[in-house]
Amino acid sequence: MLYVLTLGWPWFAAAGALGLCVGFATATSRRNGQFSGGWVIVLALVALVGAGVTAYLGIAPGQQGLLLEVGLFAALAYFFGLPVGGGVRGLLPVPAPSPAKPKPAPARKAAPAATPQPAAPAPA
Repeated sequence: MLYVLTLGWPWFAAAGALGLCVGFATATSRRNGQFSGGWVIVLALVALVGAGVTAYLGIAPGQQGLLLEVGLFAALAYFFGLPVGGGVRGLLPVPAPSPAKPKPAPARKAAPAATPQPAAPAPA
């Protein structure tokens, strides 16, 4: 495991930086923001726990196990970067909303003046 961390730290740092950027870009500055993707968090946790158990038990030997550990560390770095980026976004001041300008009433067109219709010629 230390071997993977020693050789792959630039990739893990890049994954963490990517998570930080995505967390910053997708965080809302509203205090009462709603998050409706709880199932995504549960699914990610299940996948990470499954990969961690697989790596710990050595179910995937050799190169597959090494790739599993690298992917697991990169995913963990990314997922740790997400809330940090959102927290940084939350520390920034919220811009004050601009005062609403009243909209001018739409100008109404004057109705065209009725033009007299020429009378039909009388039959002879």
